Amino acid sequence: MDNISPNEQPASPENELRIEVHAGPLAGKGFPFVGDALTFGRAPDNDLSLDDPRVSRYHAVLRREGEQLILEDLGSTNGTMVNGKRIYSPHVLQPTETISIGSSVFGVTGFSAPKTVGVAAQSANRDDIPWQTYQSSASYGVSRSRGNGNWLLWSGVALLLVLIVAIIGAAILLFRNSQPVAETGVPSVIITSPVNGTEFDVGQRVVVQATATDAIGVVRMELWVGGQRVTQAVSPVKEGQSPFTAVLNWTPTVEGSYSLSVRAFNAAGRQSAPTTINLNVVGSVLTPKATATATPTETPAAIGTPMGTVRTDLNVRSGPGTQYDIIGRLAANTDVEIVGQNPAGTWWYIVYPNTAGARGWVAAEYVPSTNAALVPLVEAPTATATPTETPSPTPTPEATGTPVPTSTPEPATATPTPSPTPTSPPETTISFSAVPLSIEKGTCTTFSWLVTNVKAVYFQDEGVAGDADGLPVERQECPTQTTVYGLRVVKLDDTEETREITITVASKPDAPSDLALVQALPDALSLSWVDNSANETGFRLYDADSSAVRATFNADATGGTISGLTCGTTYNLYLVAFNDVGESSPGNTLTVTTTACP
Repeated sequence: MDNISPNEQPASPENELRIEVHAGPLAGKGFPFVGDALTFGRAPDNDLSLDDPRVSRYHAVLRREGEQLILEDLGSTNGTMVNGKRIYSPHVLQPTETISIGSSVFGVTGFSAPKTVGVAAQSANRDDIPWQTYQSSASYGVSRSRGNGNWLLWSGVALLLVLIVAIIGAAILLFRNSQPVAETGVPSVIITSPVNGTEFDVGQRVVVQATATDAIGVVRMELWVGGQRVTQAVSPVKEGQSPFTAVLNWTPTVEGSYSLSVRAFNAAGRQSAPTTINLNVVGSVLTPKATATATPTETPAAIGTPMGTVRTDLNVRSGPGTQYDIIGRLAANTDVEIVGQNPAGTWWYIVYPNTAGARGWVAAEYVPSTNAALVPLVEAPTATATPTETPSPTPTPEATGTPVPTSTPEPATATPTPSPTPTSPPETTISFSAVPLSIEKGTCTTFSWLVTNVKAVYFQDEGVAGDADGLPVERQECPTQTTVYGLRVVKLDDTEETREITITVASKPDAPSDLALVQALPDALSLSWVDNSANETGFRLYDADSSAVRATFNADATGGTISGLTCGTTYNLYLVAFNDVGESSPGNTLTVTTTACP
């Protein structure tokens, strides 16, 4: 056993430690680990500063101790996870393990599994001689200065101590070897979002983001809800990849508590243990109202006017399906009023804004809605069909005075053979979506499509499968600039239809600066700041101690007031700018106190 302590082990020069970011605000980036410690947190002076409200200002630290990497949580609010499990004490990291902090997932490359460390034993003589350290394999000599009469006694004591030390050493080694080690035979899965216990509304899409790792590569991840598989994501790399990050979607239709599990499969076909989170779904069940035969005019006043926003250029059709005629087109970001839906809830009946009083149908998956859970059902118009010609009856001649010879038989009337009823071809279904639609350069978005009863499907002019065993096909793309992606479908009648989605590549806004106090009141604070960005959607004011959002302000604001505070109380506040891509890094932290209670 090596006598060099863990802190004295020489570092291998060929091992270049590197932090790889698999998910989160810094996804796709890598950082060298060149010192003896690396800190994670939301504060800008961390080695890895994470723009994430679920991350504490000083969240965790990764230390290099000889050939070991020690991960320690620094008392964060939401905890530090290793392979999806929260750690409560310093953890010796293994090469196959992943670290989760907030929405970020990290892996560390460039080091091997640490070796077993020697265990030193302690001994002291009965005359309070200072404690001495020795290895269990070392010989123990006993001084004879105590007198020859006691040497047998002392020899027995020494042998007993050696025996005790040997037993303790063996127990410690067995304990170390029994500790759980990262399983290399099956994939490891962590769910980075949503957080366990999150609440969703009925009809609101649940976007589950998960990352799986495996030594030989992950080829597929599946999402299970209540014991049923609902969707899957397949790696674009045939032999699998590690890590593999996927976005899995599910939309609840009934309120209640749900258990969501993600399972991963490696290239050898071995399956991970399910990683599970629990979610709560609230709201009314999507109960159909009586089918309307005319244009609905009433909107439930209690929930507000149902509205939707078109997320991409979109066709407006005369009925709820691609078999209906196109009557117009809406540009991306157009707001529309929703006045009905089809029974499946897959098409919205809207007020078509380009023509007064006009109505039309749009695919609901491209029009995120508000207040639309209980809009009435609208009967789909009958598709135009070619009228079937009704044969005119043959007139029966009236009897005349001319006798009909009885010897001439009347010709038999031929029974017409009915023409076979033409069989309608199976209905084509096309579903095409992407989440998110706006990304930061260096990050990715996930496309999903489900196409049935067609001849061929092309994604960006590449032939692809229309479905994956009846489930949507998912594909991850990482554009470096704003790009239009197309799904081209060749139908059974050789006609073609193309769906397009624009992925906007943008940057996060710059951080505001000079957050300052304008006026303090017993229950409110008036603040000012400098807006340093031209692309923010607004500003969020955070409580630095609890990471809670205290207030939100409009874009281009340079000041605002927060109220509902406690008199005579000190607050630590910081401000960020945000847009569709994410939040800026925090500005300066302001410590301010409300005035004394009146």
